[in-house]
Amino acid sequence: RVTDIIDICIVAFLLYFVYKFIRDRRAGKLAVGILLLFGLYKLFEKFILPKMTGETPVLQGIAEWFVLAIVVFVAVAVRVVVIIAATGNLEGTTLFYEQAISNNTGNAFDFYNNGACIYSGLLGFVLSFLGHIPNAAMGVQAGIQVVTIVITYFMLKKSLGRMYAWIAVVLLSFLPGSFMAVRTITPDALFTMFLVLFMWALVSLGTANREQKVKGNVYILLFILLGVFAAFLTYYDMVGIVA
Repeated sequence: RVTDIIDICIVAFLLYFVYKFIRDRRAGKLAVGILLLFGLYKLFEKFILPKMTGETPVLQGIAEWFVLAIVVFVAVAVRVVVIIAATGNLEGTTLFYEQAISNNTGNAFDFYNNGACIYSGLLGFVLSFLGHIPNAAMGVQAGIQVVTIVITYFMLKKSLGRMYAWIAVVLLSFLPGSFMAVRTITPDALFTMFLVLFMWALVSLGTANREQKVKGNVYILLFILLGVFAAFLTYYDMVGIVA
């Protein structure tokens, strides 16, 4: 019938724009990742969580720091091996690396987003000390990843609990797609670190207020500073909403 054909056309039209949004916008890719994580969590909640009696006191205090240090050390070692095996060959676009090591201060990233210039400037500043070589750029990416892993652990530990924090740390540390990304010199790792840092600050501020660890005036000041940080992330499009 004609109505069925119209319905099919409307659905196809909507699916096309959903696909285009996911393909062309980093926010679309982020949404897909969030849906995937949500699906994995629901499976975990349905099949595994009911069999658990609750969070154990294991891995607290000194033991927690010791195990976290081991995980971080191994994560660093894996990324060092990847950098050595790359023999100086970058993967994907080299525009950000070339801009970082050049003396050109112009904006070559109009196609990306506002935050790309910040990344290129920071990368160029660090490389001025480490040397203008691809391995140094990959080392910067590895360092950003490791900092993100540590921040993610404490953010999830404070908001969801140790178990979820350990799961996230292991995935971020040892998934091939994570540690192989050190060869790709793009701002996404830095943007991810900023976003996780914001979430950690938000969770910490909320927890401190709930437990009344900060005074009212100090809390308002910290909340304003967090709002400024959120405005910074939004203006420079750190999560790819505009770009």
